[in-house]
Amino acid sequence: WTGTEWFCLGTFAPNGSASFGYGESFSYLPARFNPTTGLWTQANTNNGPQFSGVGSGVQLIATPTEIYAIGQAEMFQAPQDAFGWRYNTGTGTWTMISTNGFGRFMNSGPSAPSCVWTGSKLFVLGQPDFSSPEEPIRVGLYDPNTATWSRPSTAPLANLNLTTKPIIASTGSEVIVYGKNMMHFEEMVAARLNPATGLWSAMSTNNGPQLSSMVYTPRPIWTGTELFVEGRTNEVSSQPVYFLYNPQADTWRQAAASGSPQATGFTTLNTVTTFWTGTEVGVVYVNDEPANKKTYVALYNPETDAWRTFTDNSLIPDTEPTLGSWSKSVWRDGEGLVLGKFKENSTAGFAKLVNYRFAPPRLVYLFQKLPTE
Repeated sequence: WTGTEWFCLGTFAPNGSASFGYGESFSYLPARFNPTTGLWTQANTNNGPQFSGVGSGVQLIATPTEIYAIGQAEMFQAPQDAFGWRYNTGTGTWTMISTNGFGRFMNSGPSAPSCVWTGSKLFVLGQPDFSSPEEPIRVGLYDPNTATWSRPSTAPLANLNLTTKPIIASTGSEVIVYGKNMMHFEEMVAARLNPATGLWSAMSTNNGPQLSSMVYTPRPIWTGTELFVEGRTNEVSSQPVYFLYNPQADTWRQAAASGSPQATGFTTLNTVTTFWTGTEVGVVYVNDEPANKKTYVALYNPETDAWRTFTDNSLIPDTEPTLGSWSKSVWRDGEGLVLGKFKENSTAGFAKLVNYRFAPPRLVYLFQKLPTE
């Protein structure tokens, strides 16, 4: 989300029929969606990303002026030192991000790097490729102004388990890393990095969430004072539990359970995407109960610690919503936008890209003014 448009980096359909009617099989297609006009336009592809296959785990990270596309570069077409690409939303041009000696990552599977924009630099955490077997974890900060990398110490993350994807988030002044301990699965590893100094500070894990390797964890939400995350009470639970971390107090608290998204029976609640309205966290989820598959939106107010649920039978027009884990959402001008892949029917197995907008009911508060003496 650029602030005015939605930037999407997808692929051409094998026969080109679903991608503006042309294109080679599995070629990458950058496109922009304008919610005001409701129209898609193809973005410039000159000098653009050349990733290795469809399943290369491409990540898009938005900054105020650019989109970062990070993934496994195509070995035979991209330059050897290509780490990723930058797309300037103003000029519509691509620039390659060079490794500049920083090195490559394992770009597939759960050990693929995680990236987040700090406000001034790109933070990257992941497992180095086979060229550095002695280095289990690598951390990097990319400065777009100088096109150079710095490598903070990884000592505070020495036992971090990358197989169960850790939570990576930015508060604007710090990067928060929270994940499982590879030596003791019941324990967590956490630390906070100041991107300006490259120095780490300790972070409490008391009363924090467990992370499960069995479920997809949506992106954390920074509310301005706290970090909202989804977790589990244990690593095999299918029931999501929501937590908030306050970096000023270095404390965790659990969000109210009443009214929160709940799994029914033995099904798994599939939380697919989250967004921030400015006052509430929006959680978009699918109830996988076979007889009543439906997409819901729950809204959580961290100030009042209260949930409200917005449901609408027309929210997702398809008969069997199965949003992919890469689905995205954003809040703009009083409405939510959801971009995802929805199954059209249960037999054909065909999925299509859908973008949908919705507006939950407004909250109206009534106050009675008491007479003064």
